Amino acid sequence: MAPSSDTTASGADCVDGVVPLNPYVVNCNLPARANHIVGAAPDAGAIIACRHNLTCLSYYVNYPGALVVPGYRP
Repeated sequence: MAPSSDTTASGADCVDGVVPLNPYVVNCNLPARANHIVGAAPDAGAIIACRHNLTCLSYYVNYPGALVVPGYRP
């Protein structure tokens, strides 16, 4: 079976992969995100996007909406 070139899943805007250091990008291959609560455990997309960078993960958990690299939103 050939992979699909469609980058949207069920009408939602998403990408087929992760963007390093940007945990806010919605990934088509991961489960839907729940509401983000300050201090709560990060979702799978954030863990993958922030791997090897604890500052990125810390910002995602403690400062929702803040990025390590300001203005970096594809």
